Amino acid sequence: METIYNSILEKLTEIPELKYSGEDWGQLNYYGTDCPVQWPCCVFDMNSATYSETSGPQQATLQIAFNIANLRLTPNSARASVQQKENSWEVIKLIETIHNKLKRFRPHPQHGRLIRLSLRKIKRQDAIKQYEVIYSISLNEV
Repeated sequence: METIYNSILEKLTEIPELKYSGEDWGQLNYYGTDCPVQWPCCVFDMNSATYSETSGPQQATLQIAFNIANLRLTPNSARASVQQKENSWEVIKLIETIHNKLKRFRPHPQHGRLIRLSLRKIKRQDAIKQYEVIYSISLNEV
């Protein structure tokens, strides 16, 4: 697991727009707008795993949740300036940039490739705009 996480983290550091990337240990959940991250950020961790065994080594399917967030400081109203409207879509653009790096990425030669499963907006009561993207990966001979 450590090898997979480190490989994903290394891939995320190739994205210059990301100011912070790392394991999700609750940075976005417990601090309000004083999160111990730089904006925009992407934090990730295992969401769930399922295992199967057919008289041999176990196979697993791992789901990894990527939380992409930014501190939203610009409105996206009809009266906002063109620059403000452009800046308000930064997280959406970042989600696509991250996906272009991660799609079909194989973090370990023994296991499968990352496959995007879902995307959802996380509703918050602060100024943080956050989305969760779930990827799956198959693990062989675990």
